[in-house]
Amino acid sequence: MKARFLYFTLIVLVVLHLPFMGSDPDKQVDLHTRGAWTDEGLYASQLRNFVNYGDPGITENTTLIRGPVFDLIRLPFFLVFGGSIWLARSLTLAGVVLSLFLLARKKEHRLLALFVVVFGFLHFRLFHFSHYAMSEMLAVSAVIISFIFFNGYIRKGKQKHLFLASLMIAVAWGLKIQFLYLVALVPLATVFYHVRHLIRKTISRKDFWKETWLAGFYSVGLPVIYILIWYLPNRSFYNQVMFEQTTRRFDVWETLYNTLDFNFSGIITDPQNLVLLAGFVAAVVFLIGSMAKDGVKIKNPGVIIFGAAWLLLELHKLGMTYLPQRYLLSFYAATAFFSGAVLSQVFLQQKKITVWLSMLLVVAVGVHGFLVFQSFQHRTYELRAVNAYLSSYDWEGRTIAGVWAPAVSWETDAKTVPVWKGYNDPETFFGNCKPSLIIEEPNEGTSEAFYRENGFDLLQMSDSVRTFKLWRYDVNLYWLSGAP
Repeated sequence: MKARFLYFTLIVLVVLHLPFMGSDPDKQVDLHTRGAWTDEGLYASQLRNFVNYGDPGITENTTLIRGPVFDLIRLPFFLVFGGSIWLARSLTLAGVVLSLFLLARKKEHRLLALFVVVFGFLHFRLFHFSHYAMSEMLAVSAVIISFIFFNGYIRKGKQKHLFLASLMIAVAWGLKIQFLYLVALVPLATVFYHVRHLIRKTISRKDFWKETWLAGFYSVGLPVIYILIWYLPNRSFYNQVMFEQTTRRFDVWETLYNTLDFNFSGIITDPQNLVLLAGFVAAVVFLIGSMAKDGVKIKNPGVIIFGAAWLLLELHKLGMTYLPQRYLLSFYAATAFFSGAVLSQVFLQQKKITVWLSMLLVVAVGVHGFLVFQSFQHRTYELRAVNAYLSSYDWEGRTIAGVWAPAVSWETDAKTVPVWKGYNDPETFFGNCKPSLIIEEPNEGTSEAFYRENGFDLLQMSDSVRTFKLWRYDVNLYWLSGAP
């Protein structure tokens, strides 16, 4: 396959994203949470506060403490160009496209890149989150780059490639600590790969344990550095956030089956995932067939091994009781990568296989393209309306409080502080924060009734209230009495 075809494909992929760069998050992309509607702003809130006022306020939000690498990557761009939704989204899309470009640049990976793009990055949810200003898709991109280095290690046997593969995994969980389970990816893929050679006696036991130990050393050593320079200095708040973010996510053994059944039947087999599942089933069939005497032979098993190890690590998410779609992005990506790893290697080996897989690719492009076109037709600009409304006021040195605040204040210089019960101290909140405006839903759903349960009546405290409709939520803007 010609490189220019893959590069053209990536250009088309970028063009498809452009109409969505200034619109609201798609209303169908994650039906069970506020998702990107609030989180794009939350992820940029502390970085914008730092750029505008020199203090990120580490304990004022939960995003920086969980993903310092995300803010570190975006910091120079925000310093030079300022913090805007267009810039924040463009950086995410640039990271995604860069990883795909690096994958397509290698001749031996071009077919793999094509399958990964068609099955994965055109997938309804992977497509949309690829232009949202959030960390998940950049973490996926880091894993893809990790594979490129891992494949270099397989081909050349150089330890630097093994280290760089582990380093990119560290970037992935540095972007969001919930990806820490990926620490096991490179060691697991290394073990799987060398076990084959150990069975075939093409590697000694001594070399097997040496390679395994090095992979483990690189993967575990990097978290140790993270603990020393980030976790320990912020231990108290870090523990508080992680306790809240990670507890009650998995069911007990007695009801685990029900959780697995619900997640699989209600989420994984969603119609928007059917093409991805079809590709996975085809890949499994061909992989099993490759084990037959006259079956299709796999020329580069290391690629499949990496994909299988990645997918294996993602399976734990199916046991989670709280499973928004953003948690599943890496699962979808791993499925697409594994499927592409298998199908790309059997694509050119038999004419009949080539025809069937070409038809599958065409169907995938058609289905995913149709879903993207539907999203294009249903775009909304509700967040832009609130941003435009607030941008007409002078916000220099003033604060807007609330979980929705960062999402509706991109065009202002206001400091933004989200509010959650259990994180904000009701006795010092108004004295320390001094908000001029509080943004909250009428039932105080985003703050978990922080104000009402602590005796604050936002209506009585306000000079006026303006209500906007954002997706399925009514959001009140409480202009506080006596605010500067």
